[in-house]
Amino acid sequence: ACLPEMGTIPFSVGNGKKSILILGNSFVNSSRIGNTLQDLCGDECKITGVSRSNVSVLHYAADEEMLERIESGQYGILFMCGFFSSKDVEEFEKIQEACEKSDTVLVIFPAHNEVVTSINSAKSKFSESAHFLDWRTTLNNLVISGVDYWDLCMHDGPEHSTPLAGYVGAYMIYCAVFGKTPQNIPKTSISYDYIQEKLGDYPEQGRIWLVDEHSIYYFG
Repeated sequence: ACLPEMGTIPFSVGNGKKSILILGNSFVNSSRIGNTLQDLCGDECKITGVSRSNVSVLHYAADEEMLERIESGQYGILFMCGFFSSKDVEEFEKIQEACEKSDTVLVIFPAHNEVVTSINSAKSKFSESAHFLDWRTTLNNLVISGVDYWDLCMHDGPEHSTPLAGYVGAYMIYCAVFGKTPQNIPKTSISYDYIQEKLGDYPEQGRIWLVDEHSIYYFG
């Protein structure tokens, strides 16, 4: 069975390129989300995770080389992290325009430390041109459901996302893109035994928060 149509973001809705780009700050690196997603996808598609410390959307919007790569159609889907201010929301339009030129599917994908007001503003302003997959709220919902906060966040100043949080994000992306739970298991950044120990039956249940933080879809 597949996700409800409103919860899927398949390659076919864009340029069809089997390539995913994740742009964000150091949380993309600390969580190892790119490596883990590549493990889950195997050779189904190519994953590029770009992590730059202390950046937000506006920094990527000012990166002409990155915009050119997006405009040239190198990627089928872009998952965009980095909403911290009204300026990020404003500058996101440049990312959106680059995606539009190449028919790249655009997804707002907030990391755990992002600002709710900015996320909601971007979600509202770009509702017609960008999908929304809420990594941040999913991590918070897992904590509410009983997962230890410190299994998902590091004991450092910014409380960076851990590889377990990265697995959750990678799992969300895979489910949203392919409309099914992944059959492959992570092997580079985190062990599946550890995932099962910390998250219980989460991977088998196919439980995922999609589209908005109040909707939970089950499939399998």
